[in-house]
Amino acid sequence: AHELQFPVRMPSPWINMKKELLEAVKDEEAPSALASELTVPMEKQEVDVVVGALQMKTKVATDVYTPRSKVYSIPDDLVLDRAGVIQIYAKGYSRVPVYHNAPGSDERTNQSCIMGFLITRQLMLIDWDHEREVSTLPLVRPDCVSPRSNLVDLLKLLRGGGSLMAFVCARPDLANRALKLEKPVPVEAG
Repeated sequence: AHELQFPVRMPSPWINMKKELLEAVKDEEAPSALASELTVPMEKQEVDVVVGALQMKTKVATDVYTPRSKVYSIPDDLVLDRAGVIQIYAKGYSRVPVYHNAPGSDERTNQSCIMGFLITRQLMLIDWDHEREVSTLPLVRPDCVSPRSNLVDLLKLLRGGGSLMAFVCARPDLANRALKLEKPVPVEAG
């Protein structure tokens, strides 16, 4: 049996390259222009990947999230007849947030009362002649995160939880508590 040995520290050309890339990111230069000038030459795509990885510590959830106003979501009382199923499939999403449609509330307020999200492939098993409501289907209850969550922590959460989606809320503690109790996210959670 051979023992694998790893250097205690990175070889100096790699340390220099990391310093150069960090400086480029800090100065907001076009990192791809550096590809040929680096101590260890790299392809443009390699530089883009490294720069993206370095920026993950400095970017936060609000830098990459989709605002609620641009998210396609459906009410929990949507009837899954032929028209309802076609409406969902026509959008082409694999996961669709579901909100509680409270009588007497306006649609914008209702859309903030997310209950979870629907995995749309479940619709293949639905007989639309039964005219079931979305609320009768199992929903995935994602984690809610702070707008200030950095992307490294967010990636760890998504990889560990397996839901592949998280909701950004001003008060994630309040939102997560409601979702655990299988209730909609309250408006106060932001």
